[in-house]
Amino acid sequence: MSSAVAVRAVMVAALLGAAARAALVQAAPIQASAPQSTVIPQAALEAVSQLDCVFTAGVSGRWGGDGHADAVAGGSAVRLRLTRVDVTDGTATQSRGGRTVTVSVRSDRSNLYFLDAAAPDGVALTTVFAQEVGARRLRAVLTQTGRRPSQAYGNCRIQAP
Repeated sequence: MSSAVAVRAVMVAALLGAAARAALVQAAPIQASAPQSTVIPQAALEAVSQLDCVFTAGVSGRWGGDGHADAVAGGSAVRLRLTRVDVTDGTATQSRGGRTVTVSVRSDRSNLYFLDAAAPDGVALTTVFAQEVGARRLRAVLTQTGRRPSQAYGNCRIQAP
């Protein structure tokens, strides 16, 4: 797990409470033998026009009637496709679960952020890091807010235009 992903995971866990921290440790253990990633140049990241993403590990939270927060690790894989990515214009098309919408895209020179402010249950933010973890695959995190906040970890494959 990269330091940026770990920081975001800790931030979400802090919001959800101790149960989330325990679930994150179970869901995504840090291993010393994890493969190293290669950072791709800013120009290559901002030139991406299409990504196919899959998120296979994660944690979700909920609040009980007494206000206590609980977390649940795991869940089913989440897939989404980002097409027509245009960092200059600030837009992309996102397809997920039969729903296709225009989302906002921003770059901070080391990550791409895709914001779906009209997600069915709150706001969804997909962060794609400039860390290549396989042939044309970049690390990614999907964070969702709403009544049941969640964070999922996976990667996005860069597709040819």
